Amino acid sequence: MKKLIYIPLLIVAMMSCNSEPSLQKYMATNSENSNFLAIDFGADILKVSKDKLSEDEKQALNSFKKLNIVAFKKTADNEALYQKEKTEVQNILKENSTYEQLMRFGSKKQGASIYAVGKGEKFDEFVLFGNQNDTGFAIVRIIGKNMTPNHLMSLMSIVQKADIDQEQIKPLIESFGGKIEEEI
Repeated sequence: MKKLIYIPLLIVAMMSCNSEPSLQKYMATNSENSNFLAIDFGADILKVSKDKLSEDEKQALNSFKKLNIVAFKKTADNEALYQKEKTEVQNILKENSTYEQLMRFGSKKQGASIYAVGKGEKFDEFVLFGNQNDTGFAIVRIIGKNMTPNHLMSLMSIVQKADIDQEQIKPLIESFGGKIEEEI
């Protein structure tokens, strides 16, 4: 008799699992792949005095929880893999009903898109997907609680004001050919 009770529960559990591919699964799967660079940051990366922030910026900072970045560095040796992976990410963003495209700009050679995850006017996640055929692509997940598109813009402003520990972002910058300037 007890086994009969477990069967409906198992069926309900299996039906409730989302079979749509997600960026979270994609990023976790590729975080150890040598063609990718994966970095996660907590809200503590944005070291900024709250006294210097506007009320909107304070609200944005309070809604921000963490940042996940996965970047694919394109080389002459991985052109086919780059195309395959870029197409896979684009398909996830297009086909998964969770991601609502807010903005898109650029061309086929380079561009960026911004997506949101949530309901109504408040979002729990923003996704930035940028690609440049010469260098590769990056996926940035900005995770928070009750964020608005204005919060996203305010976070960009906060990043410019913040004292970011450059050692934490050094691998990302260097993987795309950039250099961290040394302080004298």
